[in-house]
Amino acid sequence: MTKPEESRWNDYNKIRLCDPEESIMACKPVFIKSYLYWRVKHSRIRKLSSILTYWNVLSNWIYKKLGPEFDLDTSKKEKTVLYMEDLDLILYYHWVHDEYVY
Repeated sequence: MTKPEESRWNDYNKIRLCDPEESIMACKPVFIKSYLYWRVKHSRIRKLSSILTYWNVLSNWIYKKLGPEFDLDTSKKEKTVLYMEDLDLILYYHWVHDEYVY
C-alpha cells in the first residue's frame, strides 16, 4: 500500500507545485491535512476507516523510511504515574474542601 500512496502524494505535490520530498521532510501538519482532504475530495472514499488507513500508511512510511535514513530517535519517554493515593487526595480536596460555587 505504500507505493500507491507515495505515488498519490507525488501527484498531489505536483498540483501544489511543491517538491514531494521537501514536503514530507518538513512534516508540517497543514501539508498532511490538506493532502488527506485532497484524497477524500478527489476519490471514491466514503468511509472514515479508509482515510484512517491512508493516514496509517503515511505514518508507517515516515517511521520506516525517514527514521533510519536520518537516524531519528525512536525511544519513548517514561511517563510518570498518578498513584491511587494521590488521586484520592485530589478528589477528596475537590469534593470535601472546595467551596467554590460554579
